[in-house]
Amino acid sequence: MDWQDVKKRQMWTIPNLLTYLRILLVPVIMWLIIDKSTYIRVNDEYSFAFIALGVMAFAMFTDVIDGKIARKFNMVTDFGKAIDPIADKFAHAMTVIALCIATMNWLYWTVAALIFIKELTMIVQGFIIVKRDVIIPAHMIGKIASAFLSFAIFSAFFHDFWLSTHIYLDYILLSAGVILSYTAFAHYAKIIIPILLDMLKERKERKNNPKAAIIAEETPETAPEITKTTDTETDNDK
Repeated sequence: MDWQDVKKRQMWTIPNLLTYLRILLVPVIMWLIIDKSTYIRVNDEYSFAFIALGVMAFAMFTDVIDGKIARKFNMVTDFGKAIDPIADKFAHAMTVIALCIATMNWLYWTVAALIFIKELTMIVQGFIIVKRDVIIPAHMIGKIASAFLSFAIFSAFFHDFWLSTHIYLDYILLSAGVILSYTAFAHYAKIIIPILLDMLKERKERKNNPKAAIIAEETPETAPEITKTTDTETDNDK
């Protein structure tokens, strides 16, 4: 069987097309947040990015249905499991950055920096281990953190209202979302660090014994079963 052909077919399933759509919507959401001429005025005091909020809600809806479609119609793919969490992380990070630019708020910039560092680290690690048949099961704390962070970002769309009422709900939710995200990241790190250390050890051994490495590369291997996933923060089995 041509495993390269299998991987190409995996890329164009309906659930994965919905994931691509979600990624393409991110710059649209960012523009709608940053350009305040697109805001809808509620009264003389407040105007909110309701259009951006609607597009973001639609993007989140595609995130829900793609996993359901994949499971119902047997479209679960290895590639889908890898790309879905990357799309979620990209959407979270870019939306927070757009809110930072729109509000120029120091706490938002702090949250954006923490999220960016954490998400970039996980994405890079995911690409590193994707060559290995590694199964990292989804963990409940990761699912809760991702959902909570999405809700916190929604609350940030109404920053002016929370500020005027002195409730600061967006600050509270974003701070809690970051704490939950790093808690999930700690769980992920406990799993991924031993894998990365093994990979470094194997690389060092190949460097010290290049002949053995050449023989290993020339020896045909049985194509791996497509079962891996690289993230603990997604429950979409696509």
